[in-house]
Amino acid sequence: MTSPAYDRENVPGARAGASRLLGRNEVAAASVALGRAFFDDPYYRYVFPVESQRTPPLERTLRVMVGLAMPGGHVYTTPGEPVAVAAFVPPERRIGLRHVIGPALRHGPALGLSVARQLLWTLAELEAWHPKEKHWHLLVLGVDPAHQGKGIPAALMADVLARVDRERLPIYLETMRERNVGYYNKFGFRETGYFRCLGGRGPEVWAMVRPPG
Repeated sequence: MTSPAYDRENVPGARAGASRLLGRNEVAAASVALGRAFFDDPYYRYVFPVESQRTPPLERTLRVMVGLAMPGGHVYTTPGEPVAVAAFVPPERRIGLRHVIGPALRHGPALGLSVARQLLWTLAELEAWHPKEKHWHLLVLGVDPAHQGKGIPAALMADVLARVDRERLPIYLETMRERNVGYYNKFGFRETGYFRCLGGRGPEVWAMVRPPG
């Protein structure tokens, strides 16, 4: 099975100059935008159930995730203010459980040990769905709700999707929103797994892979 080649000329918002690399000094600001994007995400509603207290630990969690992806050099954002982020992990820098334990321990007291354990547990479950072959990982993709509907995700994914088509490599992602499955289908991603995280007690998860184009 192959995915359609990614043609940035025909995707709304995927024009030249519509994305740039996120700077290290912008990770905190980007996590604020991501916090808004993921505020109603089923997983984070489950992990941080008290709505009035959700924002600080959610932003902290997303800041850790973006920080883990930064060394790979493929974290993209919007021109000007970072109102959206697409954080890719290239094949040579795959992030596994061992990479997250340190940050989880450092932030555990602020997040709460129970939350930190849930995050690690979920990561361990997700690792099982990664493709066995060499692949890229779309770790985070989120757009501040005030800026949604403008084709920003397409723009942020454009460079990497074009690159993997040239290199003939798959990309893996997971989403916990069913409506996102159809959206990612438009970019050639196909569902490869479905489960409920946290041993069946948590939200639904759809694992998806975009095969080489």
